[in-house]
Amino acid sequence: DLLRLPFHDYYLVVAKGKHGTRTKDVFDEYDKSPEKTNYTESYVNAKNNLERYSSIKNALYNASKKCNGEIEETYNILKKYSDIVCMSGSGASCFAVFDSIEKANDVANSIRCENYANLSYVKACRVQNFAIKEIT
Repeated sequence: DLLRLPFHDYYLVVAKGKHGTRTKDVFDEYDKSPEKTNYTESYVNAKNNLERYSSIKNALYNASKKCNGEIEETYNILKKYSDIVCMSGSGASCFAVFDSIEKANDVANSIRCENYANLSYVKACRVQNFAIKEIT
């Protein structure tokens, strides 16, 4: 079952490196890994939204960063600004969660001003009907 994340009251900063990641390569790398982690249980059993959002992880993260080192760099840049950071899908973008549009805009602008060489996309977005819409 698809687990829908209730981010409708939150804002995201989405960032991506210059290089993409092939989904097939990520899953091939994941299949080689002896350790498989299911993060759904910690999400479902969380006591509150902060604990729930902090538990969000992507089981493909380690495999993806082996295929594309920019993913780890992008994740670490976002982690400087938010405790809630995750990789989307099989990569290559990551997102950070914020509780205000102002904070998301400020962070996106700060990251763009830092001029990180490997980032090709940095946008503040809002969640809208289980999709996202760029706001900057």
